[in-house]
Amino acid sequence: MAYSVKSLGIQCIRRKDIEAELKMRELRYQNPFKGNPLTINLNAIRLCFELHVENSDGQFVPIFPPVLSTTIYDKKASPSLVICSMSATDGPASGGKQIILLTEKVNKDDIQVRFYRECGPDRKPWIAYGKFNPATNVHKQFAIVLKTPAYYDPRIKEPVTVKIQLQRKRSNELSEPKDFKILPVPKLSRKRTNKGHLKVEPESPPSRSLDENGNFGQPVGTLLPQFEMAFPRPVWQEEAQRGPWQQVDGGSSDGGLRFRYQCENRGSTAGSILGVGSTAQRRIYPTVEIRNHQGPAKIVITCVTSDDPPRLHPHRLVGHKDCSEGICEMLVEPTATPVMAHSIKNLGVQCIRRKDVDAELRKKEMRYANPFNVPTGNSSTINLNEIRLCFQLHIESFPGQFIPVSHPVLSTIIYDKKSNPDLIICSMSDCTAPASGGKQIILLTEKIDKDDIQVRFFKEFGPDLKPWIAYGAFNPTQDVHKQVAIVFRTPAYYDRLITGPVKHAV
Repeated sequence: MAYSVKSLGIQCIRRKDIEAELKMRELRYQNPFKGNPLTINLNAIRLCFELHVENSDGQFVPIFPPVLSTTIYDKKASPSLVICSMSATDGPASGGKQIILLTEKVNKDDIQVRFYRECGPDRKPWIAYGKFNPATNVHKQFAIVLKTPAYYDPRIKEPVTVKIQLQRKRSNELSEPKDFKILPVPKLSRKRTNKGHLKVEPESPPSRSLDENGNFGQPVGTLLPQFEMAFPRPVWQEEAQRGPWQQVDGGSSDGGLRFRYQCENRGSTAGSILGVGSTAQRRIYPTVEIRNHQGPAKIVITCVTSDDPPRLHPHRLVGHKDCSEGICEMLVEPTATPVMAHSIKNLGVQCIRRKDVDAELRKKEMRYANPFNVPTGNSSTINLNEIRLCFQLHIESFPGQFIPVSHPVLSTIIYDKKSNPDLIICSMSDCTAPASGGKQIILLTEKIDKDDIQVRFFKEFGPDLKPWIAYGAFNPTQDVHKQVAIVFRTPAYYDRLITGPVKHAV
């Protein structure tokens, strides 16, 4: 008797409902196996088949041991295996070449890279695996940095095409294969030195000059980049005028700060905006200088949008002792010096949830009028991942009464590091490129925004001893992989006739 099981699906249970669900299940069905609910993996199951037959009393009883299916994985946690891109499609027969694979999401503890050829030694399949450390060489679950295995016959004379694919260790599930060429190992040439000894060196192709069409064939020299990340420091705006006026120096040291939600219970420790040049050993804070005024003053700081002109922003300023309901109002006592300087420490940003934006803006508008006289408008168009700080100077007109006397001063944009983390190059597929440019390179990075990222090449002393700057070419839509990798082509160097390697930075 054969029976086909159709339309059988799986409904997942939330972690908090596991115990209640298991109790209901045990009341109806006795598990033939023993298990601890605390060790259950909610992303993988097996089906248990148990045969029951009717006895003489009309009851169904099990007569055989249960049969288990293979493991079935939740595709949300274990999506299909796919190789999206490769930094190289060939490698030497001796193995050891480093390549980068860009993939769909993988589990670092359940993945391997399989090389195979159907007809190998003695007409049997040849299978080998790439070498990598799952802890350090699987990048953000979307890329693998590996070294190719050695081919079974290192003495091949011609390139051999094999297949490369991803394989799960537990289920042996395979991705669609891609072609990979195994190249012959370069021959060694022998040169006799002045002392009569033989010097063994790999043969290198001769350099080529311009061809008959005026184009470069093989570039004369190559670039040897020294990779590092260049990130501009923000410069805060200044506003000077006759009478009392303020100047703001400093700012967020790298343009970013971690915005905290109120539910994170950070209280007065929601981070602090640091100034340019701040380090772990020496912290620098934004400073407000008041000039042409010796009496009591008040500085009002609030969050505004990055629009021009800016609108009020719903996020709150917290942490500083003078912060109240999202606005910071600092009283500055008069000094005998011609310039009154006030350093702003422990000033953090508390972010507001999208659903609470309208209510927060109404509260702010009742307490503080936007000095730019711009209506809030449609709150859904406000970017919650970036703010600017608005500084406005007030001086005392009557005891206890302060009026604004200068134009507001704006900071540069401060980004939420959660959505705009630090720019870091974690790994790269190659560190050399021809002077003519056009070589494909893969960079593995921390999280980036595909619409707000460039790959910058620069050298301090370029043509006429001036800085040389160029940018890698890539399509943000197609060549930025899962926000953690960039596939780009190198730019051409300004001097294609270099006769030796030239170092620069990217």
